[in-house]
Parts: sequence; C-alpha cells; structure tokens
Amino acid sequence: MTRRFVPRPSRTHAIPYRDSSKTGLRVATLLFGGLILFVGFGTLLLTNKWLTVGGVPVPIILQFLRDDTARTAYLQKDSRKLHDRLEAMGVESQIKAFYRPQIRDEIKLDQYIHQLLYERTGHVGDAYRVNAQGILVLKPTSADKDFNEWYKLAREAGLVAGKVKREGMQYVITSEGLAIPYPELAAIFSRNELLSLVKMKRL
Repeated sequence: MTRRFVPRPSRTHAIPYRDSSKTGLRVATLLFGGLILFVGFGTLLLTNKWLTVGGVPVPIILQFLRDDTARTAYLQKDSRKLHDRLEAMGVESQIKAFYRPQIRDEIKLDQYIHQLLYERTGHVGDAYRVNAQGILVLKPTSADKDFNEWYKLAREAGLVAGKVKREGMQYVITSEGLAIPYPELAAIFSRNELLSLVKMKRL
C-alpha cells in the first residue's frame, strides 16, 4: 500500500494594515515643514527676521503642521474647531507678539490679527463682523450706540461739525475746528439738553 503525499496548505503571515493616505500625509507634512524651516532659518540669518508665509511667521506654521488636531480641522474645513485649537495653542498671542513692534495701536493690532486668521481659517471673532468687502469691522457696542445718538442730536443742534476716533477715543469737532473728547462735551450737554436745543432750532 502506497502512501499518497498530500501537500499541506502553506501558512500565510498576516501583514498589518497601514493607512497609506495617513502615512503619505505625514511624509508630505514633514517635507513641507522641513522646506519652510530651511527657507525661514535662512531668512532669519540674512535679515534677522523670521520669514512669514501668508502673513504668518514660519515657526507658528511649523507648530500648526506638527499638531494633528489643528491640521485635521483645517483639512476638514471646520473653522470653529480649528479656531478653538489654535487658541489653545496660543497662536493668536504669538502672532500678536510678532507684529506688536510694527503695529503699536492694540485695537488696530487686534483687528489686523483677526483679519489674518479669518482669511486663513474662515473664523470670525465674536467682536467682529464681515462687511461687503470681506473686511472685519468691530461690532458696535452700547457705548458706540450712545455716542452715535448723542452725536446726531449735537450735529442737528449745530454744536458739532464732525467727529474723529483716535486710539479708541471718540472726539467731536466743533464749528471752530477744535477737537474735544466726546465725554467732556457730553458732560456739559446731556442728551435731554440737546433735545431742547434741537426743538428750539426747529421753531
């Protein structure tokens, strides 16, 4: 009796699955980050200033590229999640520190940084709104509304001829061309007194 040779099935070794898309993204991020770092460091040596890409300093871009949460939120176009993550990373304060020597007015600096972040992330800060030209402007506060109402009456009464805002302070321009801080003139001419002047003028 002859024995038949029956081949045994060969054992296959399971190969662990790797997400090639994620691996490729990480490699691309490392390469891109390395290129930016190389160029940025060269600029720093030559000019003593960090290179900016789209207005954002290179070190901050590298910090963003290394953060999985921020990068994923950006790719998913989740502006709220991206803004919250960048805020947690301290990105806004870092960009402000970078631009503060150039923009010393804190109000203008804050508006500039929020405009920069809006153009990169799509997020609009709570204190701002977007106008028809795509520019962030401050939302009117209750103080602004009070001033606008007072100014309208003061102008109608012939008390003022114009207005100007300097470093966050409202000034009114008299018919003689003098610029007076709004609170000082409002302390002399209240809203009720202005209403009386307007009524007298209309008679």
